[in-house]
Amino acid sequence: MVVAAGRLVARIAQAPLTVAPFAAGALLYYLLWRTVLGRPGLGSFFTTLEHEFTHALFAWLTLHTVTGLSVTWRDGGSVTIRGPGNWLITASPYFFPTLTVILLLVALLLPPASATWFGGLLGLSFCYHLVTNWRQIHRNQLDLQRIGFLFSWLFLPGANLFGYALIIAVSSGGSTEVARFLRDVASLLRAGFQALPM
Repeated sequence: MVVAAGRLVARIAQAPLTVAPFAAGALLYYLLWRTVLGRPGLGSFFTTLEHEFTHALFAWLTLHTVTGLSVTWRDGGSVTIRGPGNWLITASPYFFPTLTVILLLVALLLPPASATWFGGLLGLSFCYHLVTNWRQIHRNQLDLQRIGFLFSWLFLPGANLFGYALIIAVSSGGSTEVARFLRDVASLLRAGFQALPM
């Protein structure tokens, strides 16, 4: 992941203006978070709602029935499901940028002329996910205690790097850049597996 992401960054460095709207949106969110949104209570309801919805989304994707979703202003939230659950449901908010994925799905319906402001929105949602991840990943987080800290440290960095690199690839070159990044990941993984002693 690190090598493939490094190659992506090197390609972007050759044409940095391709990510200018994305970078502007990310910077705007960061500044808003540092000055307004980072204050206790502000934005926490939406963040909790998005977090719990991500749990519910992965429950549906893994064929579980969601029986309840609750969110409060101060006391967090919860999702109840029917069935045994799994680690993917529990870990999903810590690597899956739900808001960004929703924006990417909306982008499929937009005309190409909207690419500039969409890149800004994508950067804004990217930085939102980055900040919320930073704030939510800590040793007192019950979700991470459930799946185990060792597993979390083994899985989440790579999963986040993969997701973040995909989003940056979309913002810098669309499907062409995404395909190049995925080819890099696949070839590096193949080379890594071939290098393993048999």
